[in-house]
Amino acid sequence: MKTLKLKAIHRILAVGLVEGKGKDGGSLTEQNQLLKLVDKLNLTQEERKKMNVRIEKEELRWQTLTEKGEVLDVEVEIELSDEGFTMLREILKSKSDKKEIKMSEAPPLFELAAQLNLEV
Repeated sequence: MKTLKLKAIHRILAVGLVEGKGKDGGSLTEQNQLLKLVDKLNLTQEERKKMNVRIEKEELRWQTLTEKGEVLDVEVEIELSDEGFTMLREILKSKSDKKEIKMSEAPPLFELAAQLNLEV
């Protein structure tokens, strides 16, 4: 088991990476593994409600602070199986190797890459 410490932005981007891989197709076993990974990484209903996650102008938005300045978007420890960790690492590496990383995604993906032991 591997433990990652991720904020909402890392988790949302990671889910997008995994779902993107799933859209490419694969065996039932592969799709099952991807779905399990998405389930581990996804924000809970409670987190979505607390951070007011919503879609505005076709973009996902959420609050990181309360009106009083209290932090809502805290790091959460996500435990992944060795298989899930390797799968997420390979998905991010593949996207980087294909030069598909957008500038707006780069800073949080650098942080995710560091936790996945990927050199940038």
